Amino acid sequence: MATRSVLKPPDPNFKTDGATRSPVPPDGRPPDPAIAVAGGKGGCGKTTAVLGLAAALVALGHRPVAVDADVHLPDLHIRAGVARQPGLASLLDGHRPARVTQESPRHPGVSVVAAGTPRIATHRPLSRVTSRLARPVLLDCPAGAGPDAVDPLRVADGTVIVATETRRGRTDAAKTARMARSLDAAPVAWIERAVASRGEATAPSPPTDLPAVTLPHVRNDPLQHPTVVKRFRRIARAIVASSGPGR
Repeated sequence: MATRSVLKPPDPNFKTDGATRSPVPPDGRPPDPAIAVAGGKGGCGKTTAVLGLAAALVALGHRPVAVDADVHLPDLHIRAGVARQPGLASLLDGHRPARVTQESPRHPGVSVVAAGTPRIATHRPLSRVTSRLARPVLLDCPAGAGPDAVDPLRVADGTVIVATETRRGRTDAAKTARMARSLDAAPVAWIERAVASRGEATAPSPPTDLPAVTLPHVRNDPLQHPTVVKRFRRIARAIVASSGPGR
């Protein structure tokens, strides 16, 4: 993917409509892009990364929407403190995306679209969310390389790769990065989660051409840890500062 502006600076003239901004910005520019947050291994920290980046975007003046694209193993709604319904399936019933979002009581300024009903095809509802909300969207992707993992990447403009700081974690994440590139959602940042015991040597090395951070191993809520917060903000700033041709 060519270098481009992934997230635009917040527009102070945006009109708000309850929890969301107007689906059609007053200056006629397209909706903010969608960023997939993906990793090849379950438990690598994708949901934590989604919420951490969302909070960082709020601190930068944006009003992000976090979407749980993992309809089989959803947990974003639990972590965000919102209900599992309404979810993605509601968008197939004709509900507008703005009506399906819920405000997270644990993360002020962050809206959430829960996964909702399991075992639905996610491409259509995800496409509706990413194309109709004039807000940055973060997609919490399923693990692996199956059809469910592909759907969010198909509607995303870029991907934040999440890995554990181990050989297997980096190898799986590298496979996800290749898959994202093949679907025109090339990686825009790399986040690694340190582990208490690495075991085998860490190889291959993470890419050097992407903004990257390593999150420290934290026993309690990592999103309350000052170092973790600072590093999520570093990645959020790097994404916002990306420059190049428009969407």
